[in-house]
Amino acid sequence: MRVIPVLLLVLTLTACDGLDSATTPTERGPISSRERSLIYAADGAAQQGNFPAAERDYLTAMNEGSGHIEAHLGLAQLYIKNGQNDKALPILEKALQLQPDDALANYLTGKIYLDSNRFDDAATAFDRGLTQQPDNLDLAIGKGITEDMRGNHRAAQMQYLRGIKTNPKAALTKIRTNLAMSYLLSGEPKKAVDLLKNEGNKAGAPTVTRHNLALAYGLLGQHAQAKKLIHGEMDEATRQLTIARMREYVEEHGGKAPSLKTTTSSDDEAAETPMAKPVAKKVAKPVVKPAATPPATSAAPTTAPAPVKPAVSAPAPAAAATPAKPATPTVTAPAKKPAEKPATNE
Repeated sequence: MRVIPVLLLVLTLTACDGLDSATTPTERGPISSRERSLIYAADGAAQQGNFPAAERDYLTAMNEGSGHIEAHLGLAQLYIKNGQNDKALPILEKALQLQPDDALANYLTGKIYLDSNRFDDAATAFDRGLTQQPDNLDLAIGKGITEDMRGNHRAAQMQYLRGIKTNPKAALTKIRTNLAMSYLLSGEPKKAVDLLKNEGNKAGAPTVTRHNLALAYGLLGQHAQAKKLIHGEMDEATRQLTIARMREYVEEHGGKAPSLKTTTSSDDEAAETPMAKPVAKKVAKPVVKPAATPPATSAAPTTAPAPVKPAVSAPAPAAAATPAKPATPTVTAPAKKPAEKPATNE
């Protein structure tokens, strides 16, 4: 069974300003003044771009061995910001040995696993974080993307819908865009159109939102609307190939793609539109196992979709925009609360 890449699904997990560490003074005792001072200095050095000094002070604070994980989280985010996920992961794993249910530590760990296509491990991390902060939007997005990447589109949709319901005042464009892609992956383009048509047609709508909406229109045969949304951003051959690949993915995974016969608009193609059979090309990243995972996606669209192989930006669909990460999610490290400035009399 072939893996078919499709339009991208946002895999840029939003900055998690609402994620807090689960540490409480009653569980571990107050953090020492020395450790607090080191973290404060490291935070300042990181803000000034002094990576070596920040790394040194975080590591020294970690060696205090108090059971607190603020220094671990600071160092992990420093590494993530510098594209060093391989160094961040062992730091986060040490943090989780100390505090297994910490929401922020689990979020960061899940994001790295997601970027590495370790979807089962990512799901475990996001689930642990959600036990601590069940209504957190960032964790909901991460878990939803993970389920889409594993091919569990109904589970992903339930996660996205719960995140939307519990965060009515939040900026929801990203999670709605992910939900729309999940509907496309499960063969429900009309739901995707209904969800995105207002936001996607607005001036200044995010590229990924417009592209997902255009793909939904194309799957419904509404080609005039689709072309208008992505005019000048994608050539017709690429657009048709993206539609064909999505249809193939849906049909191979038990869904039913809408008929290719279209007469919905005066300038739409009438009857059937011939489409070349997609040829799977190997891409460096991400990789998806044929039967279980959706096409890889990326957070930023590209000119031609490329198939994905399991090796994140969104569940694995490729974008007319490029396959997003899974393959390439852009990593935006969740914001971390700065350490409290140590008292001068300590």
